[in-house]
Amino acid sequence: MNNAHDIKLLLVNGFLISFSFSNVELGLKIFSLLLAIGYTTRRWWLMEKNKKNEAE
Repeated sequence: MNNAHDIKLLLVNGFLISFSFSNVELGLKIFSLLLAIGYTTRRWWLMEKNKKNEAE
């Protein structure tokens, strides 16, 4: 009985690990997209701020 239980547990854990690794790529894509948008927005804001300071 322990062998059947161990095999079921191994299969469930293997499925969950493979599922979580497949979602890691999507999460990294979303994270890098948000990071790029945030960096670009901040860079744009700093450039506009410097333009206004130079104009004064």
